[in-house]
Amino acid sequence: MFNVLLAVLSNSLKGFCTKTISNDIKSIWNNVFANILRSALAALIGAIIVVIGSGISAFKVQTLELLICAVSGVAMAFFLMSWVFSLKSDAYMLVSASGSASFIVPIIFGVFVIGEKFTVLKVIALVLICLAIFFLLRYNTDIKGKVSKSQYLMLVVITLSQGLNQAMQKLYTHYFPSNDVAIFSVYTFLFACVSLLIYGIFVNKDATDDKKSLPKKVYVFTLIIAITQFTASYFQSLAAKQIDAIVLYPILNAFSLVSGSLMATFIFKEKMKRDAIIGIILTLFAVILSK
Repeated sequence: MFNVLLAVLSNSLKGFCTKTISNDIKSIWNNVFANILRSALAALIGAIIVVIGSGISAFKVQTLELLICAVSGVAMAFFLMSWVFSLKSDAYMLVSASGSASFIVPIIFGVFVIGEKFTVLKVIALVLICLAIFFLLRYNTDIKGKVSKSQYLMLVVITLSQGLNQAMQKLYTHYFPSNDVAIFSVYTFLFACVSLLIYGIFVNKDATDDKKSLPKKVYVFTLIIAITQFTASYFQSLAAKQIDAIVLYPILNAFSLVSGSLMATFIFKEKMKRDAIIGIILTLFAVILSK
């Protein structure tokens, strides 16, 4: 559980920094550039840790290992892009809620691919999480107005891409339990970086006056985001070695949702109304049942 808490703290700090600079990233090109930079920095940080801890030979991986990391990296690229743009238009709490729904994907992989057991209590926990998200969606409608179809689509992308990234994380620790989990993080960030670079080529080709220089604070926060992004991935992977996906990801996402809700209220000054409180309470009940 200690690794889970460290992952939640890392994700919370990452979310705060991302939200802080979201309005400074005004174009698709700047968004792509910022995410390429953070992914490259996260990969570099991880690579240094791997070399110090396990040596260069640790980077020699199997085909399946590389495939899992590739899927994880592409999913992360989609998540990074959709996360920033959603933060610019939607309430922080709503975006956190959408991310919390991602646990459904690794649970499906856990049950049908790895063979983890699905109990009645865990089904009830899933229902409670879905209800929590419903109340948080209603909360967002009250304070921001109705969510548009394009915003819903972006939130769905957040849910599925983060879920697929988490599922690959669990598969990696299942098939390669003795490997250094930092390797998974390094290759994931490298594939995310390559995916964003490919996308960036097309964006750069069509961009005109889109390439405005970013404020210096964006680079400072991007470094912090890169560090916390790596630590979040690393500690989640360590937790995935010890805890079933059916239990780990609902708990991890629920804690992140509560953390995001508190951050939205006390830092970003979003009003916490009844629906938000109900959503948090349902989330906590779901965590208890997941155990």
